[in-house]
Amino acid sequence: MRTQYVSKTQDELVVDLVRLIPELVLTGSRYFGTSNLNSDWDFMLQEGNEFLLPPDFDRVHEPRYTELDPTVTSVYKSFMRNVHIQVVPDLQLKIRAQELLKETGALNKVPKELQKYIWKAVVTALERS
Repeated sequence: MRTQYVSKTQDELVVDLVRLIPELVLTGSRYFGTSNLNSDWDFMLQEGNEFLLPPDFDRVHEPRYTELDPTVTSVYKSFMRNVHIQVVPDLQLKIRAQELLKETGALNKVPKELQKYIWKAVVTALERS
């Protein structure tokens, strides 16, 4: 008797990941409503919880990920799942900032290479409030 292997879709792998790590918070184009069929999945995770990530995640050593958003300390990627995990030092602050940015649509109004300045300004304002 032959064993049949059923491969999961990318979306099913992402659902499995979120069930495995409920601390993940959606961000990126899927959160902001600007995704397309080829968009990856982006999540945030509180710094110190990296140990929760499955073995298929590798730390990405590319400055562009942390330079794009100065509130990110490191990024992990799973090529199998097409997922990026942004590790942040203050998850609640980052959630408040992204909610404000989504509400105002501020990120949609500037080129991607300038968005880091908006993130930094919003996070700084929230830290001071």
